[in-house]
Amino acid sequence: MPWTQGENLRALEVSLRPLTGAGWDAHMIAVELHSWMLTWSPARPAAYIRARLAQQSTAEHVAAELDVAEGWDAQEASRALGASRPELVLDVLEGLAAGMAAHSARQAALGLDDLTDTDAAADMAAVLARGVPV
Repeated sequence: MPWTQGENLRALEVSLRPLTGAGWDAHMIAVELHSWMLTWSPARPAAYIRARLAQQSTAEHVAAELDVAEGWDAQEASRALGASRPELVLDVLEGLAAGMAAHSARQAALGLDDLTDTDAAADMAAVLARGVPV
């Protein structure tokens, strides 16, 4: 990152140790630093990186504590999504079929019906001849 160029390499290495210790490579670290979208250059880039990573770590820790305090269990919450419910799948498919039928009817009423039953080139020429804005 351009804003890190003036910093001592050893200081940068120490400040980035939480990321490199977690197995991040140079590309992943560059993406992370770029995502901070700095529009200014810190006077001490290594100190800024260290403070920013500490702030992120604290925020993640607080969020994890809140999840525990509220009794949030990600596995329990996602269990319903993995349950085998054929009737739910059938209801969804029937809803999709009804929605597609209604959409096709609206398109036909507007003269924009599906091109699959006739020659697509002829239909496009007809649309262009009418001057319909695209």
